[in-house]
Amino acid sequence: MKLNKGEPFLNLNHKKVLKAYNGTKFINEMQVKDKNGNYTNFPVSVYYAKTPDLDKGHKPYFFLFKEEDRLFVGGLTVDQMEDNRYQKGIYCHDCGDVIYSKYRHDYTKCTCGNSSVDGGKDYLKFSGRKINIVMIDLLTDEIREIN
Repeated sequence: MKLNKGEPFLNLNHKKVLKAYNGTKFINEMQVKDKNGNYTNFPVSVYYAKTPDLDKGHKPYFFLFKEEDRLFVGGLTVDQMEDNRYQKGIYCHDCGDVIYSKYRHDYTKCTCGNSSVDGGKDYLKFSGRKINIVMIDLLTDEIREIN
């Protein structure tokens, strides 16, 4: 099984971000919960800050997203990251890809085109001839079959 993350949604220059935010690591693109506990309708790029300035209220994880042509930043505590890190996806037996949908309207196909997934973290809609549903840890890219 190989995780196929598809094309980057935000097209952020991660090297530039990592340089601007010294001591960070890109984690993944994913939906995160908003202040009301609902998943966003768009993916964000999540980063891990090795040495956040906790005295200034910085959090160990931060995310970037674009709205129109403006770039926004937000933070996640370790507990909030735990709450956002898992994502259902599917494993295509034809090509060996594991695919997932990054947000509600992200229709994604595997490499061979025989399987697809949609719905982000809001719902799991999929098609394929021979697939398994899997759970993906977006923090570590570990994959676990759940059916």
